[in-house]
Amino acid sequence: MNIDRSVKAYFIASLPPLFWSGNFLISRVLRDDVPPLQMSFWRWVCAFIILLFICLPKIKQHKDKIKQELKFLVLLGLLGVTSYNCLIYSAMHYTTVTNASIINSAMPVVTFLFVV
Repeated sequence: MNIDRSVKAYFIASLPPLFWSGNFLISRVLRDDVPPLQMSFWRWVCAFIILLFICLPKIKQHKDKIKQELKFLVLLGLLGVTSYNCLIYSAMHYTTVTNASIINSAMPVVTFLFVV
């Protein structure tokens, strides 16, 4: 039974990197057919629908706190998520998936260097 849980945990842990890397590939394939803003919109609509079912109990549990912080959460979503994805999708018009992935992987180091 422990092995099954272990395999399941590794499988679930491998999904985010696969989704992130797939994001670059899909954006490169769709770059000529779908504008960056539209790509970002549909990506997050799909993610919202999936996560809504997973997170709905916690959302209901913390609805008062969410309402209290809603403006801040929307601001974070617009600046941190929406702008980032629009910039990535725009960049995919000018570079390769490999370059975009390398630059994206370097972001934690670059962020640290800006802070220090």
